[in-house]
Amino acid sequence: MNSKITSLKNQFESLIQRQVELRSGTVVSGSYNGDENTISVSLDASDTIVTDVKLNAVSQNTQGFYLIPENDSYVVIATIDGAGEWFLVRTSNLQKVVVLIGSVSCEIDGNTIRFNNDSDSVIEIEDRHIKINTSTESLYTWLKDLLIKISAITVPTGTGVSGLPNNSAEFNALISRLGNLLSS
Repeated sequence: MNSKITSLKNQFESLIQRQVELRSGTVVSGSYNGDENTISVSLDASDTIVTDVKLNAVSQNTQGFYLIPENDSYVVIATIDGAGEWFLVRTSNLQKVVVLIGSVSCEIDGNTIRFNNDSDSVIEIEDRHIKINTSTESLYTWLKDLLIKISAITVPTGTGVSGLPNNSAEFNALISRLGNLLSS
């Protein structure tokens, strides 16, 4: 066991006042199980593979946060009070972070931040665009429809119906710029 892992082990044991076993290894490629939020780890200097290594920080619960390491990442795993449930302590390369609290989830990877709740409301930030949707509406579509309706407005006057607004071209320019900020 190298000095960094020994130091980490000593800090854990001091914090929880219980015996901790730490092991290092590599994430087995393709072993991530999203339903169970587990991985398998091939331990260093042996042919042993530890399966069902937990990724969540909250025991016996789907709530909390998950650190999802990339395939073949170097990891440190631990178990408390002898052999039993192993859990992820550290990883060299992170694929995704997932946070679940109540009915709200947040997923962060190298390209996207996505917030979601059970009612299918979504806020997503990706590639410099923001997407805000519910199960029945999209903010992008709603704003685009609003700008189209405003640019086509006519108003009754004493001499009949007015023509289109003088600044219709400005509304059309706003419609074309909408895609610079939002996505549908």
